[in-house]
Amino acid sequence: MAKETFRFIHCADLHLDSPFRGLGRTNERLAEHLRKATRRAFSNVVDACIKHEVAFLLVAGDVFDSADRSLGAQLFFRDELAKLAEHGICSYIVHGNHDPLDGWVAHLEWPDKVTIFSGPPAQRQVVAGDGGDLAVLWGVSYPTREVRKSLLPGFGQKREQLFHIGLLHCNVGSDTGHEPYAPCTMDELLRTGMDYWALGHVHRPGVLHEPAPVVCYSGTTQGRSIAEPSEHGCYLVEVHESGMAHAQFLPTDLIRFAQDTIAVNEDDSLDSVRDRLHERCAEMLASNAGRSLIVRLRLEGHSSVSPDINRPGAEQDLLTELRETFAEGEPFLWVDRLAVSVLPPIDFEARKKAEDFIGELLRLADTICEDPSELENLQSLLRQVYQHSSAPQSLKLPEPDEVKALIKQAARQCVERLIGEMVE
Repeated sequence: MAKETFRFIHCADLHLDSPFRGLGRTNERLAEHLRKATRRAFSNVVDACIKHEVAFLLVAGDVFDSADRSLGAQLFFRDELAKLAEHGICSYIVHGNHDPLDGWVAHLEWPDKVTIFSGPPAQRQVVAGDGGDLAVLWGVSYPTREVRKSLLPGFGQKREQLFHIGLLHCNVGSDTGHEPYAPCTMDELLRTGMDYWALGHVHRPGVLHEPAPVVCYSGTTQGRSIAEPSEHGCYLVEVHESGMAHAQFLPTDLIRFAQDTIAVNEDDSLDSVRDRLHERCAEMLASNAGRSLIVRLRLEGHSSVSPDINRPGAEQDLLTELRETFAEGEPFLWVDRLAVSVLPPIDFEARKKAEDFIGELLRLADTICEDPSELENLQSLLRQVYQHSSAPQSLKLPEPDEVKALIKQAARQCVERLIGEMVE
C-alpha cells in the first residue's frame, strides 16, 4: 500500500570508467567514445530522474568497475548525485562485487540526500515524501569482493503499511551466467514480503516476477562488450496508491553491440558481396535508435567468389573499407571483426558419385524421394509424431512433395556443413 502515487528509477552496474579492453586500441576516436560512454549513460539516468520528477534513485551495486576505483569516477558520481539533490531527489546506493566497501574510497563530501548502505546485515531506511512517508527501503553493500553466502537473512519482514523495496546486488537462481555472489532463490525473495526488488549483478535487463512483487534486474546502463548486445538502461517505476508497481524500461546507452552473419551465394561476385556488407551496415545503423554500434560480421557460404575473398589481405581490406565508411559519422558504426567463411561451390552431382559418406548421404536422400514405398515409410513415422497427443492441434502433416523438398534441403545443408568442417 502507498499513501500516494510516486515514481523512482532503478539502475545498477554502471561500471564507471570501464576500460572496454581491446576495443579502443586501433582507433583513437573509438577509444574516446568508449571512455566517455559509461559516464554519459549514467548522466542519462540522472536526466531521466529529473525529467520524470522521481522521488528517489536506486543504484543496485557495481557503481565502479573495480575496487581500485579512480578519483575521477568518484568525483563524477558524487557530482551527478549532487544534481539530483538540487532537485530534491534522494539517492540510495549499495556496492557490489566490483566495488566492495574494502576498496579505495576517497574522502568526499556527499550531499545530504545520498545514502550509501553499509555491509551486512541489511539496513532499513524510511523514504519521506512531501506528504509523509512514501516507502521503506532495505539495502546492504558487499563488505568485500567475494560474498558467497546469501545476504537475505538481514532483510526484515514488511511491517508498516508502506511500499517496501529491497535493494540488493545478488545472483537469483543458478543460470544467470554470472558469478554466484550473494546467491538466493526467487522463493526466498518473495518470502521477505517486499513489494519491489531492485536487483543488480546481471547485465541484461529483465523483469523476473510481476505483478506483485515486481522483481527486476535493471541490467547495466551501458553495454561493455559483444557479449552484452541490444539495449541497456534503467527502469522507471511508478507506484500507485493501491500499492501496485509498474516498471518501464528506459534506454540510457550510447553505444550498442551486435553480431550478424551475411550469406554469400554461389553466383555472387566480389562487388555484390562488398555491396551487401555496406548495405547491411547501413541497415543496422539506421535501425538502432540513433545509437552508435560496434559489430562483428561473418561472411558465410559456398561461392565462386571464394578464391578472391580468401586471398591474403582481402579480409583486412574489406574490414578497413567498412571502418573508413562508417566509423566517422555520428552515430558511428565500428566493425570490430570481419570473419570470412566462404568455401568453393559444391558439385553435388560429382559428390553423389563418390564412394564416401557424403556420396552415400546424397544417394540415400534421392532414394527416399524417388521410391514411393520409402517415402511412405518416412511419412508413417512422421504421422506418429504429428498425431501424438502432445502435438499442437494446428500441426499439419506435410504433403509428399513438401517432405521431398525438406529432405533435399536437409541433405544439402548436411553436405555443406560436412565439407566446411573438413576444409576448416
